[in-house]
Amino acid sequence: MPGQPRLAGYLLLFFIPGLLGGCGTTHAATIPTQPSPTAPASPFHTTIQTFDRVFTLTLTISPNRSGINRFTMQVIDRAGKPAEHVVITLYTTMQDMFMGTDSVVLHADGPGQFSATSNVLSMGGRWAIGITIQTADHVIHKAGVMFTIPL
Repeated sequence: MPGQPRLAGYLLLFFIPGLLGGCGTTHAATIPTQPSPTAPASPFHTTIQTFDRVFTLTLTISPNRSGINRFTMQVIDRAGKPAEHVVITLYTTMQDMFMGTDSVVLHADGPGQFSATSNVLSMGGRWAIGITIQTADHVIHKAGVMFTIPL
């Protein structure tokens, strides 16, 4: 019959890959691995100016990892004097996913020195911090910074 060799050829095309796929099967060896040590987090440190250039801010976030961090800020006015009688609020927003925005109010530690401890940085990734400084005359000065918490 003229159609039989052609049919046999088609069937052979289906069986050969199946046969070859089962031949010489190897299993990958499981090699035990140890977790690589995590490098200790180093504090985030930056100096910026408010958008209106009235204040210079030096912000430190320590230890700069997810969880509890200490936020410290030095605030100097354009005359070079430590800022006093101001209210400083940090607004933290995760940039990698929508998690809303949290706020932290810094308390005065001395002339021009402010700090707070908080767990608002809840995970590693890219973060933005909006900073507001409200003076005694109710003027609000703004600044912002972006940084990354190591994963």
